[in-house]
Amino acid sequence: MQKFSTSPRDMLAQSWRNSDLIAGMVQREVIGRYRGSMLGIFWSFFHPLLMLTVYTFVFSVVFKARWGVAEDESKTLFAVVLFVGMIVHGLFAEVLNRAPNLILSNVNYVKKVVFPTRNTANSHHRRGAVSQLR
Repeated sequence: MQKFSTSPRDMLAQSWRNSDLIAGMVQREVIGRYRGSMLGIFWSFFHPLLMLTVYTFVFSVVFKARWGVAEDESKTLFAVVLFVGMIVHGLFAEVLNRAPNLILSNVNYVKKVVFPTRNTANSHHRRGAVSQLR
């Protein structure tokens, strides 16, 4: 059985060596995720904007929530801070929700080919980042 190093430097080097493979896996998953939806990949752009609009209205207008940064806090500053929080939360939630099924959903790669399983984790993290940042 082959042993893999667990040092961060070696992990980054392996990710760099397999960057083409990881990019292909990310592309395949992003396209597969939005296949069949009415807006397609544009849904990953419109969904966060729609949520940002609703959350900004509800929390800044209806509840009159403030971050406590400044006395005359604008709704734009409120929306920017809220959007950054939504992106971080969405990425973290997606990675944690998909992690348990990571190897099971890529059985063909793990069983039939000599394949570093770290690439599946890297591709899922990057796909999560792509879907959150669009």
